[in-house]
Amino acid sequence: MKQDLRKRILNYGRRTAIRFNILRGINMVYMNKETFELWEPGQSKDNYFEIDEAIVPAVQVLNRKGYITTDCCAGHPFNTESNGMYYSYINFKEGVILPSLPPGYNFYNGTIMRFWDLNTEFYGFLRDNVDTMEKLHEWALSLPEFK
Repeated sequence: MKQDLRKRILNYGRRTAIRFNILRGINMVYMNKETFELWEPGQSKDNYFEIDEAIVPAVQVLNRKGYITTDCCAGHPFNTESNGMYYSYINFKEGVILPSLPPGYNFYNGTIMRFWDLNTEFYGFLRDNVDTMEKLHEWALSLPEFK
């Protein structure tokens, strides 16, 4: 039943998927590679990278504190290439040492990851993911500077 709901939503097309992304707050935005500020219309995107909007606050804090990230994902309920799991992750530059882990995350070879089972109820995943992103941001704020 839960998988059927996801398939039906996807079959309604891109507009519905975008509506769910807006509801969830995972629109993609662009962040500057050096200042970690978000792209503004009219600026060149040359020195920017694409990032999930929901994870921006945590990634900005981490990078500004010296915990340099290389890529990340907030987690997407329509990801079909996830080997049976939904996941959120942040990869860190080699040499970054984390003094602690955010709640619900594990550490794997320079990457923190949070997993959800694909059988997680759709709206339950969305609610838990928003809560997870908030806790991730709070964790980042609690870390000391790393240089």
